[in-house]
Amino acid sequence: MRLRMALVALLTMLATLSFVGSATATPAPRPESFSPATTGTGSFFAINGANQLVKWTRNATTYTSQLIGPGWGDSRLIAGLGTSQLIQIRYDGTLWDWKYNVTAGQWYGYYVSADWDNIAQLGGLGYNRFLVKTTAGVLREYVSAQDDHVYSLAVWTGASYGNQTLVTGLSASSFFGIDKDTGIANHYAWSGGVATGTYVGTGWGNVSKIAGIDATRFVTVRSTDNKLVEWNNSAGTWTSVVFGPGWDDAKLIG
Repeated sequence: MRLRMALVALLTMLATLSFVGSATATPAPRPESFSPATTGTGSFFAINGANQLVKWTRNATTYTSQLIGPGWGDSRLIAGLGTSQLIQIRYDGTLWDWKYNVTAGQWYGYYVSADWDNIAQLGGLGYNRFLVKTTAGVLREYVSAQDDHVYSLAVWTGASYGNQTLVTGLSASSFFGIDKDTGIANHYAWSGGVATGTYVGTGWGNVSKIAGIDATRFVTVRSTDNKLVEWNNSAGTWTSVVFGPGWDDAKLIG
C-alpha cells in the first residue's frame, strides 16, 4: 500500500515537472516588423473624435484598425515612424517619442524636449528619423542615432519649401508635398538636406490630411466628402483607390 502511494506521488511530481518545463520552453513573442527605410510599413496612425489613438494596417485591398488607447486629445501633430513607433508634438510644444514594448505588450511615451511650437508639419522618414516643416517654411530632418529618444538635427534646407501646406514622409530619401493654395502636388527626393521635386499634378486642394504608408504609397482624407484615398506610385504614375467615408471623425492622421 505504501509502495503504491509512493509511486502515485512520484508520477504526480514527474507530471508537474513536465508541465512546468514545457511552459518555460515557450518562445518569447516576436516584435512587430518594421523597416528603417520606410515610414508606415503598411500602416498609419489616427486620432479620432473621442481622442483615441488607432493604428490602421493595410491588408491586401483594405485597412483594418487596432485601438491603442484613449487620452490623446493633447496631440497637435503625429507621425508614424514604423509600425511600432510614433512621434507626437503636443499643444504645450513638447515632443514625445512613443514606442511599442513587445515584452510588456504596451506603448510607452518618452519625453524628448520642449520648444516645438514652431513646427507646422511633421512626417516620418523611417525608424528614429523624421522630417519637419517649420512655420517659416524651413525643412529639417531629425535623427536619433543611438535609439535613445535623443534627436539631433541631421540636415536642413532653406525656406523655399514654405508653399507646401501638407507634407508627409514616404522613406528615408523621399516625401510628398501639397500646396493647397494652388492644388499642386510634388514628389520629393530627399538627400543631404536638398529636396528635388518632381511635379505630380494639380487638383490636390481638397486634401485635408495626409499620412505616409511606405516608399510608394500614402493616404489622404478629402475635405469634400471625408473619404480616405490611397495613392500608389507605379513607374512614376500615381493612381488612387477610394475607401469609405466617415473620416471627418479623424482629428489627425500620420
